[in-house]
Amino acid sequence: MDIKELIKDSRCFIFDLDGTLTDSFSAWKRVDLVFMQRRGLPIPKDYFEKMASMTFSEAAEYVRAECGVTDPKDRIIGEWLSLVELEYRNRLELLPGALELLKGLKDKGRGVVLATSCDKRLYLPFLKRNGVLELFDAIVDSGMVSRGKGFPDIYLMSARLAGFKPEDCVVFEDVPLACRGARSAGMLTIGVLGGLSKNEEELRESCDGVISGFLELL
Repeated sequence: MDIKELIKDSRCFIFDLDGTLTDSFSAWKRVDLVFMQRRGLPIPKDYFEKMASMTFSEAAEYVRAECGVTDPKDRIIGEWLSLVELEYRNRLELLPGALELLKGLKDKGRGVVLATSCDKRLYLPFLKRNGVLELFDAIVDSGMVSRGKGFPDIYLMSARLAGFKPEDCVVFEDVPLACRGARSAGMLTIGVLGGLSKNEEELRESCDGVISGFLELL
């Protein structure tokens, strides 16, 4: 399938951050390993993929309910943020082609939105350091909606804040659950391979098309 042809009429482009615009998997993996090792707890199967589509509140509830963590939610979230903040401030970079694509869309007058499960303490320094903060017409994080990315909420808010209808939008995500949430919002959905999802077939089934990276769209 020609992805360029598929998305050529889209007026608003909505991007996930982690695993889509930046490869933050290694950073979060280090954080999760330290977090669980401090408590002497194993990391369950599919832990990373499940966590990727959750809000911080949902993720904290998950580790309390399923992983044996007994700390209060606020303490869990605070520890995660403290551990990972330096990664976003100082180390993480945009994936190849992402900067050029964002600038190109902006120059063409297309809507550009970030829809992320990340906390603003992390994504704001990252976007500023990489020179793309001003390219986004709107930024919606999971703290602004009541449900995680398996639901349409964050994508519908993204379209509304940017001034577009759902059918005008294309969403780029790397996790099948998030792709299904975007599709349920009535939006065209493109899966980005190589992110947090380890199941390429499931990702393809959850999307209208897939790319290996943004260089394909330039």
